[in-house]
Amino acid sequence: VKNNFSDSPNRNVSNGLFLMSRYQDGDTLYYAGVRVDGTAIIKKKYKGVYFTLSQKELFPGTYSDWRGDSNFLPHYEWVSLRFDTRSIASNEVSLVFYYQNPESGEWEKIIEVIDGGQFGETPAIMEEGFAGIRTDFMDVRFENYRLQTLIRKAALF
Repeated sequence: VKNNFSDSPNRNVSNGLFLMSRYQDGDTLYYAGVRVDGTAIIKKKYKGVYFTLSQKELFPGTYSDWRGDSNFLPHYEWVSLRFDTRSIASNEVSLVFYYQNPESGEWEKIIEVIDGGQFGETPAIMEEGFAGIRTDFMDVRFENYRLQTLIRKAALF
């Protein structure tokens, strides 16, 4: 709804709208979202160190100066995001980030990555944790935020 541009040393190009999962504490979690430069991203923070797992341009444009008034995120319209986090093996986590196309209403897979410990030689975050939303330097409205546990059914042979 509104940008809150300031001279904060924490304001930078990596600010945006993010969904968090497997939040263990402020130093260990996954998150996915869209940065103010229009980049969709999936990151892992492990013991205080950030690792970019994958990223892709979602909202095109040339981002100029993070100290200026640049913000490519849509304003005054709903931005629908979805972040699926699933353990797929004893030491692997599948992370998929989706964006709902406002014109078609269809969910589009933007980024998909598997964390098997290859990022900074840190283990995948296998433990359950908290989930949440993070925004930076913006007034944002939320509607229909929901968490859903997916139950795996055993295969019948």
